Amino acid sequence: MRGVKVILAVLAVIIIVAAALVLFRKPVASFALRQVMDAQNLPTPDARVTALSLNQIRIENLSSAPSDSPDAPLLQFDYVDIAFDLVEAITARRVSSINLGPGVIRVDISDDGVIQIAGIPVSDSGDRSGSAAPFDALTASGLEIEIWSPEGVATGKLDAAYDIDGAGKVDATFKSDRVGLHGYAAEGASAAVHIALREDGAAEAMVRFAGDIRSPYGQMRNAEFVVDGEGSSWKNLAAGDWRALFGNAEISVLDALLEAENAPLAGGLNAYANVLGGPFDALNIAGDFTISAEQGVINVEKGERPFMIEADTGARLSIDAAMGEPLVMWGDKGIALAGVLSVRGGDISATATIDAHQADNMWFFNAPVSVGALEMSAFAMSDASAVIRGTAAQGVIEFEATASGEIISAEIGRFSISDAPGAMSVRGVFDNAAKSIALHLPDNQCAALQRLSLSIAGQDMDASLRGARLCGLAAPLATVRLGENPTTVFSGLVTAESGRYRLGQTRFVGKPPAIELSGRYLPAENQTTARGIATGGSVVMNDLLRFDRAEGTLDFALVKNAMTIKTSASRIRMTEYGVNAKVAPIYAKGSMTLADDIARFDYVALTEGAVALGQGVGEHNIKTAAGSASFTFNRLVFAAGGLQPDKLAPVLKGIIGLTQGAAEGTARFSWAPDGIKSYANLSFDNITFRGPGLTVTKTAGVNGDIAFASLWPVATDGAQTVSVAGVDFGALQLENGEIVFDMPGDDTLLVERAIFPWFGGQIGVRNATATFTGGNALAPLRVEAVDLKQVLEFIDVEGLSGAGTLNGDLPLVVE
Repeated sequence: MRGVKVILAVLAVIIIVAAALVLFRKPVASFALRQVMDAQNLPTPDARVTALSLNQIRIENLSSAPSDSPDAPLLQFDYVDIAFDLVEAITARRVSSINLGPGVIRVDISDDGVIQIAGIPVSDSGDRSGSAAPFDALTASGLEIEIWSPEGVATGKLDAAYDIDGAGKVDATFKSDRVGLHGYAAEGASAAVHIALREDGAAEAMVRFAGDIRSPYGQMRNAEFVVDGEGSSWKNLAAGDWRALFGNAEISVLDALLEAENAPLAGGLNAYANVLGGPFDALNIAGDFTISAEQGVINVEKGERPFMIEADTGARLSIDAAMGEPLVMWGDKGIALAGVLSVRGGDISATATIDAHQADNMWFFNAPVSVGALEMSAFAMSDASAVIRGTAAQGVIEFEATASGEIISAEIGRFSISDAPGAMSVRGVFDNAAKSIALHLPDNQCAALQRLSLSIAGQDMDASLRGARLCGLAAPLATVRLGENPTTVFSGLVTAESGRYRLGQTRFVGKPPAIELSGRYLPAENQTTARGIATGGSVVMNDLLRFDRAEGTLDFALVKNAMTIKTSASRIRMTEYGVNAKVAPIYAKGSMTLADDIARFDYVALTEGAVALGQGVGEHNIKTAAGSASFTFNRLVFAAGGLQPDKLAPVLKGIIGLTQGAAEGTARFSWAPDGIKSYANLSFDNITFRGPGLTVTKTAGVNGDIAFASLWPVATDGAQTVSVAGVDFGALQLENGEIVFDMPGDDTLLVERAIFPWFGGQIGVRNATATFTGGNALAPLRVEAVDLKQVLEFIDVEGLSGAGTLNGDLPLVVE
């Protein structure tokens, strides 16, 4: 319409000049007309006035063409007939009717977007109020239109008829091999326009476009658009009141194909394509819309077919109406959106309701989501519901989401999570320019899972938790960077009421320690690294050992199929698992490295009172659950108020009392799924202790080496021999003896012999037995070759004397 108005402005000037020259000859009028055309910067103007009166003018061969291309006219009309009222033409610059054609009009579009019609620039005042057409009727027939753009030429034909007091029509067709600018172009395109204007003010329009569209966002091939609409009143629009226009139109998009190659928009979508089954090469776009306009408000509603975008991978997005609301409402107050979005791709199947509106250059949205099942290639949920709300501006989306449901399966790298019902709330920020998503847990809120099962692809392991909680730390819960080198950085505090963990044949059961976790996942390198700070917990390994009161760090790396774990414990307590522990709890600190399915560790062992017992090294095969460790005891000094044997082995309590002296030695342990074995060699240096038991007051000066074949239960490697400086039975003191004993591993002590020199002979016990669990001890007392004379002299009773040799046995039962 703007281009026609420019031409009409020229014609209006022509009319005024023609009216001024009405009394002169027609050649003079023709000369004046050419002068006006020249004043309007029409190059090489030409025209001939063949009829002129006070209310009509006829112009023939009106033309304008560049001097260097006379055969390429900018403007050429065979005939122009204009009827007018002279007063209105002069005062209002308005005519009654115009008849044009046949002819040619050229439209030029420059690189900077300036439009020229017949060489005359078209200005844009930016006034949306509109203005009335400067004529009451217009007829154009047989007009050829050429549109010259920086990227090619489009040609068309136009026939039009218009009468402000009657009806009208417009029929136009266009075609082009290529036309466009600023990277936007139509290729191999054709278009047809039909507009019918009825006398009552109603209007009907049909527009059809077919061809390829190239843009900075990609190439759309085989695009076909059909617009079929009607409205009222075109007479108000012709009078300049566009706000009074109301009507509706059906828009059909017929199988347009958007290619992803060299398309930034498609490339941006492909950055997130992994959740939709993989990158795509093309998008197929189809669907129907209904557009209505009334009082300056435009509504877009669903048509017969839902609007759908489908990738060649099978992924698709469809848009439908939400509870009868328009999909788009656009007016002076901004834009509002409402609809139901359904996404299918790969294994994903999800539906969400969107309610959004724009205000002050910012979008506000609220999206309740309720799905019976959400299935993706790497994630699946059931009975899921969520509410997502937030804002979006300049490519940044800030949102809050509250969700509950059951995670059927989820894959993060090679971690697989399953059977995890729970609920959580999360805050997030998505930055499209940075291609990043940052997730936070709200203050003082944690994600809760009733239970969870975990496994790692390529690893012979699995784990499960009960009553698990994930709480936030100072850092974001997760930061996901998308694009060419995607990265996920995560952190959080993980706790659980109970859990089970299996690595090969190694099993841990109990309450896991609380872990402050931070790490990074690089999908391109198939690499996950993490560090955790562990505290507390109480777990049992293979029903043999309990580990609790942990304090330490854990470093984890999973690169392809190779898993490496490094731990450093500042403290952990180890106890024998079972009701009647034979060994006292031992605290350890040290480090462990897991690589190639072998865990290698070193540690320092301490008593509960922080006395250093020694240091050890070992390794554990996680596939077979077999391993071994060696331990070297420090020189252990026993003293009153200090270290005592019953603090190391509770089984000795009540058997061995206050102890002094020193001991040292080595121990070795080996284990497998069927049990644990232990070996030890101990050396005693002048050990003195009260007992054993209540029968012996004191045992002093025990020296010797003892070889143990097992520490759980306690068993010696056959008969062992130690020397004893003295044994005090209260009424009987023995000195400088030798004890040969055996512990067969059934909680008993077998004394083959305990012999001491006594009054020229020997006294002792042979084949005595005692049990560590209480009860009676059998101790057959025996004397051999004892000099009776020395005994009587020792007793020193007046008048008592004698001589001879004493031999005999005295069975004793000690309770």
